[in-house]
Amino acid sequence: MGKSTKPKHPVIKLFVEGGGDKNSALKVACQKGFRTLLTTATFSGSLPRIVACGGRDDAFGKFKTSIANGERAYLLVDSEDTVSSGVSKWEHLKKRDNWDKPDGADENSVFFMQTCMEAWIAADRKAIKNKYPKVVESKLPALYGLEKQNRKQILKKLEAATQTEKKWDTGYSKTKVSFELLGALDPETLRKHILSFKEIAPSTDDEKAIKEKSLKWQLCGPF
Repeated sequence: MGKSTKPKHPVIKLFVEGGGDKNSALKVACQKGFRTLLTTATFSGSLPRIVACGGRDDAFGKFKTSIANGERAYLLVDSEDTVSSGVSKWEHLKKRDNWDKPDGADENSVFFMQTCMEAWIAADRKAIKNKYPKVVESKLPALYGLEKQNRKQILKKLEAATQTEKKWDTGYSKTKVSFELLGALDPETLRKHILSFKEIAPSTDDEKAIKEKSLKWQLCGPF
């Protein structure tokens, strides 16, 4: 009798903004941070293949190529600006970045970190305090309306709240430490405060959200 073969699962790729353009170590840290966070969010064993792309234009370019090659691909980028009510994601990206929706992509193919990854980080006070025990919590961005706050202000407040020592490099920065902190975030806390995270990582009992957003990687085997 011939060898039995298991059905091969399709490769699903998630192209992520982040990791620097010329820093391979930072890309590895970026992939690890997102992988850890999504695994903690009950995606264990069924993750997409996370591709850290550096800049947002590179992420979009690789996403387009993947779609054109017939692969199943998703894109995760900062929205950068608040997404106006009634405006689709692709309309937002067309207006802000002049990106056209690729043939084969749809509204469910793209996910946002609104307005930036730091908004996700700022939502989890416990994770921040674990990383920075001397954090000045009153200086952190307000939780209310976090996804509508200016991305530059969110970053500035994160830096100010965690820069409690005289040394310049002791606080939060957009380096390896940012992805270490990303991987330490609590998914339930994020789902409570961050709608854009709840979209990409609904709880496993939210079958309606999973079906509506076509998050097929939850049904796939390990890659």
